[in-house]
Amino acid sequence: MVEVTINNEKNKILHEKVLQYLKIIESIYKLKIKDDIIINYSNTNNKSAQNNFKRIEIPVINCDKTMAWITVHEIAHFLFGKLLKIENNSNLWIAEGGASFTADIVLLIAEIDSIEDLYKELQKSFLRFDSFVSTRNYYQLSLHGGRLMFHFLYYLEGGDSLIYLLQKIFKISNCNENAFLDINLLRTESINLINKFIQFEGFTKYVKKQNLLRKCKRQLERFTFIPFQKHIYESLLKIRTCLNTERFSLFLFDKKIYKSIFNEGVDFSFYFSKGQGICGQSVLHKKSIYTNLAIYDKRSLCRYRDSTTAYKTESLLAFPIVKYGKVIAVYEVLNKKTDFNENDIIYIKKIFKKKKIKQKIVLLRRMVIHYGKDFF
Repeated sequence: MVEVTINNEKNKILHEKVLQYLKIIESIYKLKIKDDIIINYSNTNNKSAQNNFKRIEIPVINCDKTMAWITVHEIAHFLFGKLLKIENNSNLWIAEGGASFTADIVLLIAEIDSIEDLYKELQKSFLRFDSFVSTRNYYQLSLHGGRLMFHFLYYLEGGDSLIYLLQKIFKISNCNENAFLDINLLRTESINLINKFIQFEGFTKYVKKQNLLRKCKRQLERFTFIPFQKHIYESLLKIRTCLNTERFSLFLFDKKIYKSIFNEGVDFSFYFSKGQGICGQSVLHKKSIYTNLAIYDKRSLCRYRDSTTAYKTESLLAFPIVKYGKVIAVYEVLNKKTDFNENDIIYIKKIFKKKKIKQKIVLLRRMVIHYGKDFF
């Protein structure tokens, strides 16, 4: 519930927009902000806002975009600061960065801001961060650096993977920054960047050298808030369609077996172990394997599987997904209109790299292990 102090007609119009921003925030993170928020729109020359996790003081200023950004930033602190508690001041960047990142995304969705304008703002934040490194002004470093860091993580984690991670974190009761910094949930590359940022050592040089700001811009240009698992499903479905095949499956490693998490055309799961069937052989040898005579291939399990589905498998390709030397998943496509060949494997590798599908599948598996299968 939102209470508001409205002094005039202009404030009333502003408040209607605030309610729109609130709905966008809730839709991004898949939650309801249950707190009673009291918003006071104050006509003041002070452009700063205040939030004590109960009452938000919003300055009414002429620039609608700035006003919108400040408002969303302060509302987002009910998530980054209250729901996700910051217990160590050195991690203040998570609260400030998360709130700023949320404000940036909401303004894009509400079509108040453009990708190009946001990119220019991120460039300004980078220059400000660089100028404050020598002074060690931690609040300013947290504000500007945290904003940059969340955009970098959005890029490094493969876009919506970060959003999905935050959705799960906000569901944990009494969680603090350790839930966010959990190395089991963030990739090694992201953890290394976070460590560089916290120490401020080589961070700005690394950003320039890696051209991270431009990479973030490219990521934002194709951002979407399709539910995480659906996003992976649709990416794999698109590959299957482009290969001109009939069905696909994705198997995730769970203890000693590989279990299908996506199984197009079938409502139940299949299992296989290492070395069992074509997929099991691809796990054993850590390489893609295909057969165009599946029913006659001695390695194939399709005869047993087809007997339970009334589907006839004539050809298949198994593509293993390797992380740290271990096969953590297998992508399988069935029944190509023509024969499978090496070009199909090259194409899958190319799309997996371009769309960061591997990173998303790695996070998907970590989520299954960390939270169980209830998130589906």
